[in-house]
Amino acid sequence: MNTLKSAALGIIILLSWTIAFAAPPKTISYQGYLKDAIGKPVTAATSIVFSLYSSNPARNNPVWHDTQSVTPNNGVYSISLGSSATLDLPFDVPYFLGVTVGTDPELTPLQPLTSAPYAFRAAAADTLTSGATVPGATPWAPTASSTVQATANNGYLLTGTTPTVITLPTSATVGDVIQVNAQGSSGYAFNLANGQTITGAGIPADYSIWLPRDTLRNWYAVASSADGTRLVAVAYGGLIYTSGNSGVSWSPHESVRNWAAVASSADGAKLVA
Repeated sequence: MNTLKSAALGIIILLSWTIAFAAPPKTISYQGYLKDAIGKPVTAATSIVFSLYSSNPARNNPVWHDTQSVTPNNGVYSISLGSSATLDLPFDVPYFLGVTVGTDPELTPLQPLTSAPYAFRAAAADTLTSGATVPGATPWAPTASSTVQATANNGYLLTGTTPTVITLPTSATVGDVIQVNAQGSSGYAFNLANGQTITGAGIPADYSIWLPRDTLRNWYAVASSADGTRLVAVAYGGLIYTSGNSGVSWSPHESVRNWAAVASSADGAKLVA
């Protein structure tokens, strides 16, 4: 009599979850290898019973089972547990998989399910109460207001039809974030407190508005500190001028020369012309 056996024995188990987020069914992808009593790979259609047992695997009382017909390809077969019998277990205790090939006894030992299936029951979600936030996730607040006072580690979904002015928090710690998603039609702008700046690639800027400073001179070069508060400018055939308030007022220095270039350190404390 040819008795079907599963390799290894060496049953080859590849478990992975394929979950449709919208609705059940939940399934576990499973792959195995069948060989006969003399070690030849099985290629004929074979009936296999798959059973799941709870943390106390009493083999006569599976908590779930499914019978499927497989046709191995050179001994290898792949199926989805739960594709014919709904896999509706809570996955809140360890489970063990048993495989019965044809009329043979169930294979030993039982195979413990690994962590992937337990994604059905996230441990953190079990402890959450109504209104709780998930650590690491940014809560989103929809708003149609024209003004928003932002707080750290929150997201704002802007739905209004007028521009929204977002005032940043006056204090923050390293790692704090604020996220903005403009669903409305008029965009948004940030209201910065004293000493705050926004830097980064891809940030849109409005270069259509310019403010006049100082007087008409033969300005030739300008440089700035990293935060833009300390400026230095030179006039060709004139003087060196510095500002400590982002260009609102200027102070003259040195003597009349043909100044042609100027540079500043990041803090604006060191200048060269």
